[in-house]
Amino acid sequence: MRAGEYENVYSGMPPHGLGRVADLVTAEGARSDARGRLKDNA
Repeated sequence: MRAGEYENVYSGMPPHGLGRVADLVTAEGARSDARGRLKDNA
């Protein structure tokens, strides 16, 4: 994994870890599954 290429998934819980220091993005549309997020380079 290269620098900057990672994600965290939060569902039904308050943000912690990376979610407290970075912007949260709703996983919808092209970002609703891992394949879409990788292709979109979200």
